[in-house]
Amino acid sequence: MKTTYFLFALALPLMVLAQAPQPKEALTKKKRLELHVKEMQLALDLSENQTASVRTVLEKHQAERPKRGEKTTQLSSDERYEMRMQRMDTQLAIQKEMKSILNDTQYAQWKERMPRKRMAERSRQKPKGMHRNEGRNPAPKRKRN
Repeated sequence: MKTTYFLFALALPLMVLAQAPQPKEALTKKKRLELHVKEMQLALDLSENQTASVRTVLEKHQAERPKRGEKTTQLSSDERYEMRMQRMDTQLAIQKEMKSILNDTQYAQWKERMPRKRMAERSRQKPKGMHRNEGRNPAPKRKRN
């Protein structure tokens, strides 16, 4: 009887891990944009005119954004530099446009939220279940004598 309980206790975690994770539905660009605008409206207490202006700014810059499927791993260092410069230029353009739309307190709140938002996006993009060097180039193993 003890052995059956022991075997069951060993097999239970394996059964739980064997279940496939449920796939999440990806939001369309339009839905993601609407959520982003709504979050900004709640956080910054935007008026209707400001909300419409913010929506047009974000739509314009979303259309300019490169596709996710494009290969960036095989770019030369000059091409990567150009991409980074272009991304920073668009961020500066967004900041200028947002400064013209928002009042001073709203702009300060928006500016404060931006670094936290980027950090949250980065943490969401990391694959779950990564342990120390798993998925990276592990350190070479030492030979034992």
